Amino acid sequence: MGRLPPRTAETQSTSATTNPRIDIDDDHEFKSLDTELDFHDLYYKYANESSEEMRIVAAKCLHEGFLLASPMEDIKRLQMTLCELLEEENREIILALIPNLKTMILKYCNEYALSLIPDPTPAGDNTPPKSFGL
Repeated sequence: MGRLPPRTAETQSTSATTNPRIDIDDDHEFKSLDTELDFHDLYYKYANESSEEMRIVAAKCLHEGFLLASPMEDIKRLQMTLCELLEEENREIILALIPNLKTMILKYCNEYALSLIPDPTPAGDNTPPKSFGL
């Protein structure tokens, strides 16, 4: 029995790149497509596809988004995607996340995220006076 050819993973978000009527060789058109792509949003959309296969692929590739993000980049969408995938009950999705989980955890809180945390110490001297019950 012969093997079936691999299926293309065409979704609404990828149909522009798999549609043969769109000429990607045109540099001008390609540059305009490139500037409109939000990869963090694409990971989020793939992770929320109705197709289990697409969610597994998103889980396997999500670490790449964390690796490519700059330290001062807002990665809230990637963080949300990871949290939602970790809440999945599907065993295959969790297994797809495991090999790169350490990478994602280490990159989860980048400099940008840390800069959003308010300074816990108020301005001025915060030490109690010597007569403070001692």
